[in-house]
Amino acid sequence: ARHADGTKVVDTATLFVSHAHGCGFWRMLDGVEAYMHAHKLSPQHTYCWIDAWSLRQHRQAEEVAFIAAVAQSIGHGVLVLDPYDAPLAFSRAWCLFEVVTVLDGGGRFGVSLPPDERVRLVRALRADRASVLRTLTQFDVREAALNDEEDRKTLLALIRRRFGSPDVDGREDGAAEVNERTREALWNALAAFSWQI
Repeated sequence: ARHADGTKVVDTATLFVSHAHGCGFWRMLDGVEAYMHAHKLSPQHTYCWIDAWSLRQHRQAEEVAFIAAVAQSIGHGVLVLDPYDAPLAFSRAWCLFEVVTVLDGGGRFGVSLPPDERVRLVRALRADRASVLRTLTQFDVREAALNDEEDRKTLLALIRRRFGSPDVDGREDGAAEVNERTREALWNALAAFSWQI
């Protein structure tokens, strides 16, 4: 199938969308649309990979390697934050893992918000930037939610294999690396975002 201008309706994904399933569908789409607009991505030439349409949900333990390969293959991701002051995405271990996986493959990751949350974030940044940044960076992949204990074991084992580096006690689980790299990506994305304010 093709659009009226001849471009394909479906093609190879060019944007990996990371979002918490608790974020409403339309809110997630508003965040993606805002990201595309801010980064001048053509709606006719941007093809989004959204897990809800591409994976068997609630059986993600079987899909871990697939998610990592897809995220790295696309190489460009966006994390939808909603609400800005308590982003559901930061409470979900899969979202944090997806950010770092794209970055680990040499890709880039940005953040976006639905338009009303963007207005709230801008106001909050102007009022108390340090407090907002503290709030946005207080997360830990080890404490983030997963669907079930099997998913937790699978994901944390993958994080340990991929990002762990034994410390003196040999207990480094890689989670600190995931947290640090996700925070760094968030800082960079917020810095880029601040130029749009």
